[in-house]
Amino acid sequence: MYVGGLSRVSAYLSRYNAGYKTCIPSHVCYVEKISKRYISLTQQLLKNEETLEIGGVTRKLTESKHIEFIPSKYDKLELDQSTIKKLRWMLQKDALGQDMFLIGPPGPEKFKIAHLYAQLVNQEVEYIALSRDTTESDLKQRREIHNGSAHFEDQAAVRAAIHGRILILDGIEKTERNVLPVLNNLLENREMPLEDGRLLISSSRYDKLLETSRSTDLDKWKLVRVDDKFRVIALGLPVPKYRGHPLDPPLRSRFQALKIDQKSFKDQLLILRQIAHETPESSVIELASFAYAINASESKAQGLPDFPIDSLPLAAALMEKNPNLSVGSVLHRLYPYKTFLTKDGQNMVEDLMKTFKIDNNIQTENIPISSMLRLAPTGEYIPTDYHQQIVKELKESIQIHDICLIGNRGSGKSTLIRQLANVLSLEIEPIMLYQDMTSRDLLQQRSTLPNGDTVWTPSALLKAAIEGKIAVLDGLHRINTGTLFTIQSLVHEREAQLFDGSRILRHDRYDALQKFLKCSDEAMAEKKLLKIHKNFRIVALAEPPNSTGKTSSHWLSPEVLSMFFYHTLRPMNVAEEINILEALIGDKLAIAMHPIMKLAQHLRNSSDPTLSGLASSLSTRQLLRLAKRFKEYPSSDSWELVERTCLSKFLPRLPQEALFKAMKLCGIEKATSESGDSQLSCSVEDGVLKLGQTKTKIYEQGNMTKVPDVVFYDTNQHLRVMEALLQDFLLGDHLLLVGNQGVGKNRLIDRLLALMNRPREYIQLHRDTTVQSLTVQPTVFHGIVKYQDSPLVRAAQDGSVLVVDEADKAPTQVTCILKTLIENGEMLLADGRRILPRGVRCDTKESDIVRLHPDFRMIVLANRPGFPFLGNDFFASLGDVFSVHAIENPSFESELELLRHFGPSVEKKTLTSIVQAFSQLRNLADQGLLTYPYSTREVINVVKHLERYPKDGVVRTVSNVFDFDAYSMEVKELITRVFHEHGIPLGASVNNIALAVEQPLAAPIAGGEWKILEPYAPNVEKKTVGLTGRFSSRGTNSRLSPTEARLLWFSEEKTNWKLPIGETQWIHGLVASEENDFIHILTTSPAVLYSLDLKTNSLLETHLDHFVDSGFYANQCRLQIAAMNNQIMIFDPERCKLLMFDHLNQNIGICDFRTTSSITNSSLSRLSQRWIGGKNASAGSQMILAGALSKSNILVFYQPLGRQLELFNPNENSCSIYELDFNIQSVLLVMNENILIQSQESNNRPKFLFEVKSGLLRLIEESKQLSAVTSNIVDHSGSKAFFTAKNYFAVQMTIPQNQLLLWPGCVGSDSTSAVLLPQNNSVVRIVPSNEVPIPIHRQDNLQFLQVADLTGQTLRYIPVPNSQQRRRYGNSDSKIHLTAYDKGSVVTVDDSGSIRIWEVNQSQIAKSLEAWKSNVGDDSGQLTINRTQKSGDLSTPKVGKIDPKNTPHVGGNTWAGGTGGRDTAGLGGRGGPYRLDAGHDVHQVSDEDKAAVPEEIQRAAREMGKKAYQERLKQIRMDPVDAELYQKFSSSVQKQVMALKVILNNIQAKGKERQWIRHQTYGDLDDSKIIEGLTGEKNIYRRRAELHPELGTPAEKPKHLRLLVDVSGSMYRFNSYDHRLEREMAAVLLFMEALEGHSEKWRYDIVGHSGETLNLELVNVDRPPKDDKQRFEVLLNMHAHSQFCMAGDHTLEASKQSIASLSEATDIDEAFVILLSDANLDRYGIPAMHLAQSLTATDNVRSAVVFIGSLGDQANRISQQLPAGSAYVCMDLEKLPQILQQIFTSVLLST
Repeated sequence: MYVGGLSRVSAYLSRYNAGYKTCIPSHVCYVEKISKRYISLTQQLLKNEETLEIGGVTRKLTESKHIEFIPSKYDKLELDQSTIKKLRWMLQKDALGQDMFLIGPPGPEKFKIAHLYAQLVNQEVEYIALSRDTTESDLKQRREIHNGSAHFEDQAAVRAAIHGRILILDGIEKTERNVLPVLNNLLENREMPLEDGRLLISSSRYDKLLETSRSTDLDKWKLVRVDDKFRVIALGLPVPKYRGHPLDPPLRSRFQALKIDQKSFKDQLLILRQIAHETPESSVIELASFAYAINASESKAQGLPDFPIDSLPLAAALMEKNPNLSVGSVLHRLYPYKTFLTKDGQNMVEDLMKTFKIDNNIQTENIPISSMLRLAPTGEYIPTDYHQQIVKELKESIQIHDICLIGNRGSGKSTLIRQLANVLSLEIEPIMLYQDMTSRDLLQQRSTLPNGDTVWTPSALLKAAIEGKIAVLDGLHRINTGTLFTIQSLVHEREAQLFDGSRILRHDRYDALQKFLKCSDEAMAEKKLLKIHKNFRIVALAEPPNSTGKTSSHWLSPEVLSMFFYHTLRPMNVAEEINILEALIGDKLAIAMHPIMKLAQHLRNSSDPTLSGLASSLSTRQLLRLAKRFKEYPSSDSWELVERTCLSKFLPRLPQEALFKAMKLCGIEKATSESGDSQLSCSVEDGVLKLGQTKTKIYEQGNMTKVPDVVFYDTNQHLRVMEALLQDFLLGDHLLLVGNQGVGKNRLIDRLLALMNRPREYIQLHRDTTVQSLTVQPTVFHGIVKYQDSPLVRAAQDGSVLVVDEADKAPTQVTCILKTLIENGEMLLADGRRILPRGVRCDTKESDIVRLHPDFRMIVLANRPGFPFLGNDFFASLGDVFSVHAIENPSFESELELLRHFGPSVEKKTLTSIVQAFSQLRNLADQGLLTYPYSTREVINVVKHLERYPKDGVVRTVSNVFDFDAYSMEVKELITRVFHEHGIPLGASVNNIALAVEQPLAAPIAGGEWKILEPYAPNVEKKTVGLTGRFSSRGTNSRLSPTEARLLWFSEEKTNWKLPIGETQWIHGLVASEENDFIHILTTSPAVLYSLDLKTNSLLETHLDHFVDSGFYANQCRLQIAAMNNQIMIFDPERCKLLMFDHLNQNIGICDFRTTSSITNSSLSRLSQRWIGGKNASAGSQMILAGALSKSNILVFYQPLGRQLELFNPNENSCSIYELDFNIQSVLLVMNENILIQSQESNNRPKFLFEVKSGLLRLIEESKQLSAVTSNIVDHSGSKAFFTAKNYFAVQMTIPQNQLLLWPGCVGSDSTSAVLLPQNNSVVRIVPSNEVPIPIHRQDNLQFLQVADLTGQTLRYIPVPNSQQRRRYGNSDSKIHLTAYDKGSVVTVDDSGSIRIWEVNQSQIAKSLEAWKSNVGDDSGQLTINRTQKSGDLSTPKVGKIDPKNTPHVGGNTWAGGTGGRDTAGLGGRGGPYRLDAGHDVHQVSDEDKAAVPEEIQRAAREMGKKAYQERLKQIRMDPVDAELYQKFSSSVQKQVMALKVILNNIQAKGKERQWIRHQTYGDLDDSKIIEGLTGEKNIYRRRAELHPELGTPAEKPKHLRLLVDVSGSMYRFNSYDHRLEREMAAVLLFMEALEGHSEKWRYDIVGHSGETLNLELVNVDRPPKDDKQRFEVLLNMHAHSQFCMAGDHTLEASKQSIASLSEATDIDEAFVILLSDANLDRYGIPAMHLAQSLTATDNVRSAVVFIGSLGDQANRISQQLPAGSAYVCMDLEKLPQILQQIFTSVLLST
């Protein structure tokens, strides 16, 4: 373990520390001749006989012709023994004529030793800093144009060979493989052909030729002698330990290698003491001891990065100059471990610091600052104690060495550096770094003169070095390490070799050389020697590396660590931030800002990675923007502003919920006012634009022809967005609009700019956008390179608004260069010019400056980050420098209003359905169930088409949008279902008509007449029935979604609903309100009245169990229901209790009709009656409800087989009881005024008419005896009465003649179910299937609607869908209830709660059919051009031949796996036995051809398909029963599986996206190498290819997902209670099926835990299930273990073990644990706090728990105590896969 290794390192160092004092006095043995050599060199007294001797190895020194090429001042310190040994070895190899390779860790040591050797041997040097951009022309010869002609100029390798110099190749591992081999022959034989035709040959060979030939001949033969003093010293890193390309074997064999390891501890101490001789000895020992302990092998085994040992002398100098600095502070500047190490790594380093007693508590606050630093604030810099301390520390470091400041976006890095420059009285040169930046961009760039000659122009960095400025390298984390390496010599030694052959030298070296050469500055420039100003400094700015995962690969590599002093900028605390914001806005912060400040601190300090990842969105820069907004617009909504700033609308669900929870916690509440619904106005009057409450003057400058002109229809939502945009625009902010495609981002901006009259420049980015193309575009005119300004430069110059579209398509390393332009108004252009604000002083010529217009604004448009766009996250890179606005799809009202403008003649109902359907599709896309987020653009296109071509229909028109998805069956089914829910019959055909067949109705016959006899008065008794109470019903309102029945097929059924009734509920009645569109359904067990508004689909659910007694058998309860005006009457015959329910006011009145105990049974008597007599035990003693006379406001009751008739008036609370002189058979209502009473007395069953108003009874005398009347008698057109009778379809009676007209026929067994529709002159009944005439196709329907149309003399039988089977308690007597609704329609409800509306009127059906065809789109009669080809006759289905080459086949009737053919197994064809995918593009035959397949061929194909399916089951040894059970589980999660697979595939595809490969000999012309093209070079192209990872980088490791499932006994025990085990098995199946085929990047395993075991292996990580059978076995294993395991719970232990084991794994990148549990923790005494601790035990394993079972509210209570985003409760099988999908999606998108 680490502790043991650490102790050994400490012991090792202590031995040296103990003997340190004895080491210091001993001097290094430094040969006298070297000292003399050093003296003679510095005095430049060289003699030909001078020699150098090191350890007995001697070399004769010669005088140099070009002294400026000899390194100097590399031996300032007394040399240690290890360095002298290296120099001796180099002298040996030089004497042998061998080239050398110095290999060692990163740092300047190798560079210094090579140059020191050249200085000692007095030999000239050519230096090349190699990089990935180095080409052959950089090594040999480069073409340049002079005076109109191309010439070759020798480069460093050629110059070194000819002039006998040492060629130093630094960074061998950085170059591409095919570059350095061009030097192989030069290294081996000292020969190399040159591009200009010359040939370099070895000195020996040349001298031999010179003996036999004249020198003129050799010149004529273009032979050039390689000097025998020419040597090559290569410098490189050991690969593969470090990143880079390994040495090519032929190249390696030509070198002799020397390991340049770190100095010994003793030698290092000697050097440090020479530098820091005033620093306490103990401090130097602590500094060195820590560094060497980190680099010890034991520490490296723990994964700690290298400590930059070569930076220790700089640290010693820092301590020497600043005696008050502690060792800990210095170490943090060399090794900022908290920035790039994980928590475990930080603990290791801190333990090591404790071992050496190094103080790690770096005090950065409340430290007295010297008065020198207490300067007035500059620009936007507001001094705080913390920032003043940071500036002081930066000043300390920059006086010794270059620095790097690390901080989050928007934390004030640039501001602090400007303050530092102010303190040092230096100017700043901002340089924006980007990923594809080349070494030429850093140092020199190629250009042309007006005469066409090629020249090299200095870069901004080079200018800063010469002029003594601070070069600010912004974005160090973005640049490639190899490119940054090219300035390593500039950082460490302040010298560099430039591409034009010039050398830039440190000021003291330049001055010494100038003094020796006695040259002026002009003469030195002619020698291509430039001086680096002594004040020149480099400051790098970077964002912290992402240290996710166990080990992280980040930009802070060992090479970069060795280049700078590092300072880390922490986030400000609340007080500091408030102080700065108030100073910048010049006022106190608004009250609304304080909760936002609290939220920012909460996010920054959160340990939850979900929340901490959002902290960058509320940077100080964004908080300043919000503070300014609140100052100018105090009424701004805090919640909305934070949502916009964090772009929360586009966050995955988990981070979004975590953010909202944090916002509420910090006191930010969502506004509840309806101000958002207020209408806004937009007007331009008197040169002033008024948008809502915001005003601004119209712009009157610039090029008015560039003001956009756009068709735009104002909606309230768009006006509100534009007002917010205008407010930010007036505040001076640049804008970023983020949203889905097609939501109107461009139109919104164009409309706003048009209203403001602002000219616009437009630029659209794409994946090939480069930094050069974003700023200037190089072109060639007459051989001269000219640069054309891009829209960005034109807008900056003219003050126009620059609209940058599709910003997410361009690489972020390109778009990041916009930052300096937005922040500082500065930008360096590719042609060398610079954009600067007006009034800013600069040494650059004014002709090379583009002055930034003060009216310039930038508006950036980008698609939302994340899935499914998967573009580059522009918001994450640059979002905090913009005012961010999330542009959503319009709301329902706004989108509907917008569409009315585009389709004024399209029906509102159609527009509403389209808008609702697309809105639901967008929600599904947000959930990940659809991959494409359908936008308003598609909706507008659909409406435009419908407006122009209305006959095409909605279905055909919306298919123009969804045909993209036609080949994905799952997506197609989902989209179709959504449109069906909103009444659009997507997928229907005009031929899909399924109306009932008409049968002839028998002609009517005369039925005699009725004669009303004289009245007489029965006995009557009056009594008062008062209300026993009136109560509030407290019903529950909800929306019951309708389903349009006329979707794929047109039938009489119009719409249906599914009532949410339970398994034990029984339906007992159905009535329709007379005054409105409500229907009311009464159920028992429990007793509930459902009131459904058929227009609004609003459902009122009123529970009645407190008011009625359903009895012991709900199916035997006989509650009665009737409607009267706006009240629903519910009568309980057993208790003689009447409930009067006012559904509009939701109250219930109760009337009790009981008079004596003999009339109403007690509960005990009713119980005995139920047990003894059954249903009819109480017949004859109970009153029942006959109906309601609405006109008279009277309820009619009677006693079956008794003699009492009761009329009850609820308004008067009076009841009239009539005692008749005969037994009553039935009571029916007559035209809503009177009553028809049928007697039971005689065989002819006489009928009586009871007049309600007079209370008189009249006998009806019939001329022809009519069977029993079976329905109420209703009014028919005012002159007729209409009713039904037994054995007759209908009866009409003329009034006042009372003559009857009868329609005879068999009307079914249940003649009482008739519904009369007098307006349509028809009668509707429910009849069973066995009473339907044989010619009618019965299918499997049990019930039919019988419609007798008396006008058309037709009879129709409409099949009613069977009710769904439900679990029943008691015997079932399946019944369909029927009632009339509207005119020409009826409503049915079956015992499963299915409510259906039926159109039965023929004229209404005809109109609906016409409208339905119009929606579907009838293409009959349209002109078309058809090109048909014979598809061939179908033969017998067959598998087809197997093509061994797997060649694509289309048609042909031969090959298996073909497409678009016939008979064979394949895809897209017809008549084949089954589908077979061979991996080719699918050619789909037409639906007409598919429909033309004969039945017998279809049957044969089905049989072959079944046989193949059985064979497949045999192959995987799975029997059909198991396969069926497996499919039951699989089908329930297929949609979620599909969604996850799509996400995985898209992310994998993005990861494999091809990149540009440069320096190619073919492809697209590289704009950055256009000058090379002019000179004739070949490798000036670039092409796209798969970019392989850089050699030496850590291999990409997969992510590990572990599902920890609960298979304890409680899962099985309570499965019957809440199906928890079934839900868990479905979740496991989702897990396995979704991750199939993604083993390269995602590994997974499934582990179970129970009372018996902690780790039941269900799926092994190395052996995931491969087919259905293996996955099914996993499910069976879960079920069996849960059934037979011992009781107990190991949830806590299992989670701890899983998380711990994954945290220690080294072969994975990241780990995730998802725990499924039944929340049965209380039973085993497991506190929720302990579970929370186990879930958050380590940083490198992300975990979440999903509770899929709960007794009571256990799960909710536990989840509330767990960290946000880590606990979920799922008690619904359908929701669990969605929750898992959300967890996975958030994980995938975050990676």
